[in-house]
This record gives sequence, C-alpha cells and structure tokens, in this order.
Amino acid sequence: MGVKLDMDIKKIIDSLNPAKFSCPKKTEGKKSFEQVLNTVVDAKEAGLTEKAVPINSVSPVSLLNVSDPRCNVLQQADTVVDILDNYSKSLANPQRSLKNIEGVITRMEKEVNFLKSKTNDMVEHDEKLLRLANDIAVTANIEIFKFHRGDYI
Repeated sequence: MGVKLDMDIKKIIDSLNPAKFSCPKKTEGKKSFEQVLNTVVDAKEAGLTEKAVPINSVSPVSLLNVSDPRCNVLQQADTVVDILDNYSKSLANPQRSLKNIEGVITRMEKEVNFLKSKTNDMVEHDEKLLRLANDIAVTANIEIFKFHRGDYI
C-alpha cells in the first residue's frame, strides 16, 4: 500500500554530479592526517610530548590584559598548573623514568618561586587571587616534596 522509494545513496550521488562528490587527490608535498596523527602518537609513546607536541598552544589566560599586574600573576599561576598537568602525565607514563621527570620538577620549582615573588610584589589587596596563587604554590610544593622524598620510587 505504501510507495517504496529506492534510497540508494550511490545512485543519487551519481545522478547529480559525480565530480562534485569525489574526494580531492592528496598532494605529494603535504602530510596526510594519518601521518600527522601517527607522528603525534609516536612522540607521545616515546615520552617526547613536552618537546615535540605543544599541549596547550593558546592559554585562555594569555588573552587577558597584560598591563594589569593581576594578569601577570594569573599567567604565572596558569604556567604552574600546566607544569603540574605535565608532571602528572609523566608520572602516569610507565616509559618515563624518574630521572627524566626530574627536569619537570626543577622547572616546577623555578616557576613556583617566580609565582610567589610575583604574587608578593604585584598583588596585595586581591585576597581571592592571593589565595588562588597560594593554593597552586602549595599544591606544587607538596608534589615537589613528595618527589624528592621518594614517594614515587
């Protein structure tokens, strides 16, 4: 009783304009998506993601007004949080040794000290920002202490 429609997509596309729906040919000089993806996966498996692949190319904090000293503190706090994130990923990676991770800890120590100095120098009356920067610094210092103490051996 009902009308049966022939819904073969191939026939519909062929009846329109087959050249319009064909995939473009790959050019010789450009890498395909699959090649780029394999490069990223191989770099990640080798533990080279910090150097080979930018994890966070544009931070939302970097878009703030840099003339405001509070923004400088936020940018530094964001840097420390990014290092903490990289550190946690490095700890979770069984192919990374503690010797390799030590470089991340050294950088974290420097950035935390810089965060503390920026916070003390630039922000005096913003209690929320002071508390945020202090919480980030304390969290990073705890991880630094645990690493040096040998909790992850």
